[in-house]
Amino acid sequence: MTPPDTASAPCFQPLHERWIASACRLSTQAGWNQNEEDWRRLARVAPEGVKVWVDGGEVRASYSVVAYGRESAWIGMILVDHYYRGKGLGKAAFVAAMEEARARDVAVIGLDATELGEPIYRKFGFGITLPLTRWGGVLHPAENAASEGSVRHGWSDQLPGFDASLSGADRSALLRDFARSDATLLYTETDGKLTGYAVLRPGRSAFHLGPVVADAPETFDLLLSEAASRLAGASVLCDAIDPAASASLERHGLLPLRHLKRMTLPEAPGCLCGPGVRLAVGFEWG
Repeated sequence: MTPPDTASAPCFQPLHERWIASACRLSTQAGWNQNEEDWRRLARVAPEGVKVWVDGGEVRASYSVVAYGRESAWIGMILVDHYYRGKGLGKAAFVAAMEEARARDVAVIGLDATELGEPIYRKFGFGITLPLTRWGGVLHPAENAASEGSVRHGWSDQLPGFDASLSGADRSALLRDFARSDATLLYTETDGKLTGYAVLRPGRSAFHLGPVVADAPETFDLLLSEAASRLAGASVLCDAIDPAASASLERHGLLPLRHLKRMTLPEAPGCLCGPGVRLAVGFEWG
């Protein structure tokens, strides 16, 4: 079977439930960690920004654009079926994603780039704002970890405001979706004031830890230790955007797996990575 000629611009359509399994086939094919619930979450939080191109009854290409108010829009999930590569679908998906992001009239457009993607995105005007490292392995509690009672589980009404004050964006819709779905929310308080939180969720081949936002390194260590206890030896992945997080992740047993670059248009070093943002949400969320 020969894939059809896709020289003409493919028509991307919003991701509907009937295409979830097929979209997940694409991310699995690429070796990514997203499961079907991750795709559903994208469709719930950004229903107009997650689109796919379907041919032969299967999703063959995709992209996602998640807008955080007027502050930023994040591009992700640029995927092409292996059998359909070399026909311009990847470029078409990225161009469509850029048009979608620009239509949101946001201040900054961002993405996380591999070494192969970096020169392509530079041609579109993106600049590097910081390095990003994916870590993975089995998370272990620190030897001096505080008691389990120091970390609470569930939703706190302080979460949206706390996150916005440090990340610089309104991510409340995403945080509320985490709270209503299969994710575990952990948070710490001091004198009734939120000091940090972490989101732990299942993935295709490993759990994913992120975002993690903490006002101090000690709070970050405490959240890592609590996450380790809940994982009970299961594998986990996370994306560090704070260089200072590396020492803590290594101390808790994780190893660096991949090195990427966070890029924005225009260059905006603080985009979704203000002080206290230790781990990113994920490549598709920023």
